[in-house]
Amino acid sequence: MDWHHWANERRETREWLARITAPGGVAEDWAEQIGSRLLELSVTEVETPFFTILDTWTTTSPDEQRLRTVTALITRAAETEELARAAHKQLLDWATKGHAHRRKVAAWACSGRYGMRWPHMALVRLRHILAIDDEATRIAATALTAHAAASTDALRRVVETVETWFERYPTHLAGPRAFLALTDPTHSVLDTLMSAAQAAPAIRDFLINGWMQTLRQPDVRDYAHQVLLGWARAAHEGRLNRTATFGILTDVRNAHTPLDAMSRFLYGSPDQDDHALIEARFALANLRACNHTQCSEPHCPLREVVGPLPDNSTAGGAGEPRS
Repeated sequence: MDWHHWANERRETREWLARITAPGGVAEDWAEQIGSRLLELSVTEVETPFFTILDTWTTTSPDEQRLRTVTALITRAAETEELARAAHKQLLDWATKGHAHRRKVAAWACSGRYGMRWPHMALVRLRHILAIDDEATRIAATALTAHAAASTDALRRVVETVETWFERYPTHLAGPRAFLALTDPTHSVLDTLMSAAQAAPAIRDFLINGWMQTLRQPDVRDYAHQVLLGWARAAHEGRLNRTATFGILTDVRNAHTPLDAMSRFLYGSPDQDDHALIEARFALANLRACNHTQCSEPHCPLREVVGPLPDNSTAGGAGEPRS
């Protein structure tokens, strides 16, 4: 009644709502009920404080329970015909911007009912979230693997989406982070992918190309190394088919590193056990990397081949492509 009859006092009403629901406020524990009433008000009123209050709660009340409440409310808004468009836009905005708590809410929404009902929209938002390495990124990676494991169609959708990310955004970190999440042995998706790769050349190509794209990104180098070790251990323990696993890694290795004399020197061959070579490889593996762009020698052959670091900024802007 206040909102409808005293339109000239709406700014004061918004400030009052924010004040009483803030940490320590008299209605701090009633955020869910207040949010629900504001959502109901939004169905009949053109201008309401619903989305403004959600924005405020994600910045002034960063505790997990409050953020879970915001996630539930924004999901309900997306499921409400009159508010769906604004809710989709709000989640995209939260996923795109760098605010940690808002990114977290968007990731939770995409891992819940929102993601199940609108998988394509969820994948767009997950791509933006995967651009930055924080807690929201790990939630997004888990959501991606859960969606891929849901069904054969869902797995195909995720694989095709990640392939599109690699193609459209080659310097963006979403593709490599998504690929590593899907191929991490700690998730069940890898077993399905490896089994499919033995029967479907397209899945095998996805794994090989995914490794090629991922290995080019220095920002995920440590995680990539952990996943590679996981593959080796899974093959050793019999969880993964040894022939298929090392066959894929051999193709990745051959495409990633030319099979020339230096490759043989650095990596050797199964029958090479020269102790001098082993010592040399150990030394090279532990040397500090040299930034040859700072080399003082004017004719250093590596000065011209080292390019600038890839731009890892968020790709794609705030548009709404399918994925």
